[in-house]
Amino acid sequence: MVYPSGHVVLRELTVEETASIPEHGALLVAEIGPDTTNVALIDLVDESYRLIARATSPSTFGPPDNDPTKAIIAAVQKIEQITARELLRGEDLAYPQDDAGNGVDGLVATTSAAGTLSVAVAGLSRHASVRSATHAARSTYTTLLETIALDEGGTQLGRHIAALAYLKPDVIVFAGGQEGGNVSANQRLAHIVGLLAQHSTQPPLVVFAGNSAAADQVRQHIGDGVSVEVMPNVLPLPGQPQLEPTRALLRRRYAEQIVSALPGAERLRMLRNERLGSVAEDQGLMVRFLAQRFNRNVLAVSTDSATTACLLASNNHYSEAIFGRLGTRFGALAVLEQRGSQGIQRWLPFELEAEDLAHRLLNRAIRPHQVATDLDDLLLDYALMREAIGIAYQALRDERKDAQFDLVIAGGSMVDAPRPGLAALALLDALQPTYRDSELAINLYLDQWSLLAASGALAHINTDAAVCLLEMDMLNNMPLATVIVPRGELAAGKKMAEVELTPLQGTPITRTVHAGEIVRLPLARGKRATLRIRPVGGIAIGQNQAGTEVLSDEAAIVGSALGVIIDARPRPLALPDDLQQRRQLLLRWMDALDALPPETAYAPTQTTNAAASATNGAAATEAQSEPKNGAGADPVGVVSSSDDVAALREGLVLQPQPKRGFFRRK
Repeated sequence: MVYPSGHVVLRELTVEETASIPEHGALLVAEIGPDTTNVALIDLVDESYRLIARATSPSTFGPPDNDPTKAIIAAVQKIEQITARELLRGEDLAYPQDDAGNGVDGLVATTSAAGTLSVAVAGLSRHASVRSATHAARSTYTTLLETIALDEGGTQLGRHIAALAYLKPDVIVFAGGQEGGNVSANQRLAHIVGLLAQHSTQPPLVVFAGNSAAADQVRQHIGDGVSVEVMPNVLPLPGQPQLEPTRALLRRRYAEQIVSALPGAERLRMLRNERLGSVAEDQGLMVRFLAQRFNRNVLAVSTDSATTACLLASNNHYSEAIFGRLGTRFGALAVLEQRGSQGIQRWLPFELEAEDLAHRLLNRAIRPHQVATDLDDLLLDYALMREAIGIAYQALRDERKDAQFDLVIAGGSMVDAPRPGLAALALLDALQPTYRDSELAINLYLDQWSLLAASGALAHINTDAAVCLLEMDMLNNMPLATVIVPRGELAAGKKMAEVELTPLQGTPITRTVHAGEIVRLPLARGKRATLRIRPVGGIAIGQNQAGTEVLSDEAAIVGSALGVIIDARPRPLALPDDLQQRRQLLLRWMDALDALPPETAYAPTQTTNAAASATNGAAATEAQSEPKNGAGADPVGVVSSSDDVAALREGLVLQPQPKRGFFRRK
């Protein structure tokens, strides 16, 4: 057969491989979180797997229940009421699905609530091997207890060693030395690591990821009774990190030691659960698939009660920065410790003393299941999200300084925003994207139903269902905005650009953008438009020369909850110390994106952006009815073919499609 130029030819499955793929009808996917458990029902609709319904119940894996299945059963009972299907027989799932649509054919679970893997890092140089080993340690839900750098020496090194002696990590990642270099320093550090490990009541796993020539001496100095895994050097040459082998080992260790020990995990097996994985790993699988499938640079960010993650697949390279004790409830005090009270207070349009803030965060850690009870508490939630995501994003950027992204998927607590504008503003404040981060535009999405993790969990048992759920439901669920960040600096208030958005069969919308503003041009979901930007001299759009007018391809802009956002605020964002000035600035930004209801006490007296009063996209609902075939247009690309499913099954090896130009010069 002759294929047209550029066609991707994937290996056909053998008869034996095809026979080994399980046939499923209805499937349940359970995501067990620290606070809530989400359950989604997936089933075939016109030969495609679609999200049928979804329900949430408070998690029950901890005391007094110690049984995660109670929350799953409670959520399934809600789905039964929504769909009028019989999915349960008593306290068990009804297997298999019958001809009437009752029952299910499988259950798969994923969790971010199993706890953390405690890790310590030891290396020869603080700014080389320790830095690379720390990046590798962020590959799953870990708690980084301590770092030891031999080049610090003296009292400081002694303090780190003394602290580590009491902390008792699960794993010590030991790195240092370039390939072919001297091994004597590794031997000295191995002696220290060996003493720490030998005197622990439960010796940690030592992962040696340094100069391979020192591996035998390291084993000898650490001594018998301590398990040592030798991995490829995390920094074999300056500026050339090699992190993935160590990352993969830590993910496996987390699955074997932490996930499998989730309280009540044996009860999941009684429900015939086919797999229990971690949310971050399942999300990462689909982030890599999305990047390859659509030739996009994809950044996924999420934060919840206790965890925060930034996952980036960019330029054929995958990186992750995952924090196991950083969040808005259980992890709120960790945010305070790393950012300080001022880092959180700066995002609040009301006065909150440092002592009162600490008390509020302590109360959250003690009572993590409480939800925001008023607007102040809600805005505190999003202040914590900004800082938690900012911490993880900075860790990611420390590894990938020049990586770009043009598709951002936000999940976790971010999707609980009562208005899409609040989620978009918090996301932009946390990431503070610049013109360097993308060639021109950044698409924002809200993973409103937590389908990124659900599709990743499904991929391990049914790749067809995973791809359908990802492309036909998640990407169509909540496109949030198309964001453009101009390049150049002007004094606040100076005109930067004229922007014109022309919908198909609609009236053009024009805005004047001034330095320091964030401006919204509404474009409803299901609509398409052409965008023209006329920057003033000294201001550029994307990689174009300053002052060059740019015009999108015809109807290239796809409608979303907010439409188009022009973020002309300075980088880094600088908020005034004076409360009243900061309050007015924050309220102007919120008003520009319609982030708060107009009748709230925080609403400014005047509207600063005419676009702010436009109606947002559809609000979230707790369940989705059975979709009709072909409902909704895919804003990223066409629905996957069976070849793409095979590519996912073969480990996401897929040649990218050619990237289409978004803007052209006039």
